[in-house]
Amino acid sequence: YLCRIGDDVGFGYGVYHGTGGGREVYDLVTAMGCSFLRALTNDAVRPVEIHLNIAAPREVEPYRKLLPAPVLFDQGHTCLVIRRRDLQASIPTRRDAERERLKVML
Repeated sequence: YLCRIGDDVGFGYGVYHGTGGGREVYDLVTAMGCSFLRALTNDAVRPVEIHLNIAAPREVEPYRKLLPAPVLFDQGHTCLVIRRRDLQASIPTRRDAERERLKVML
């Protein structure tokens, strides 16, 4: 989902209450989101913060080492916070011809 966070935007993920979604799920989704963002924009867009709706683990250093932005735990949602202007960033890896071909298949 996308949601406003002040002047920025949260690109987030959530699960419905009672359907699972432990630490491993949120860690995996956060890492994948960072990888997708990096790959789609050739590293031109980076999160300014990462919000996680899980409690901080005993060891937070791996989060700080592996993720490309400051990590905040115990948040109301899990998301990558990006600048609103970055929503306008071009996607250098896009393939317009392939997109049109796939649209015809629908």
